[in-house]
Amino acid sequence: MPEKIHHAVPAGKEEPRDSAEEEKATGWQKIVWILVAILSGVYIVIPEATDFFPVVGWLDEGLAAVILTTALGKLGIRIPFLDALMRRKARKGKKKRED
Repeated sequence: MPEKIHHAVPAGKEEPRDSAEEEKATGWQKIVWILVAILSGVYIVIPEATDFFPVVGWLDEGLAAVILTTALGKLGIRIPFLDALMRRKARKGKKKRED
C-alpha cells in the first residue's frame, strides 16, 4: 500500500523563501560585513568630486546604498521599506525567469 504524503506542496505552488530564513553572518563574516557597512556609509556621507555631476554622483552613491543595505541585511538589520521593495523586485525577477 502506498505511503501517504502529509506535507506535499503542489507543483508550481512552492512557498517563497522568507527573508528571515537567510543565514546571518557569524564570526569573521560578521566582522567583514560590519566593515563593509561602515565604509559604504562613510562613502555616502562624505562628498567627493563626482557629486558635482548629478547623474554620476547619483550612480556611485546609489551603488553604495545598495551595498550598505545588503551588508545590513546580512547582519540581521532590516529596514522595512527597503526590505519590502527588494523582495518585490526579487519576486518580479523570478516571475520573468519562469516565463
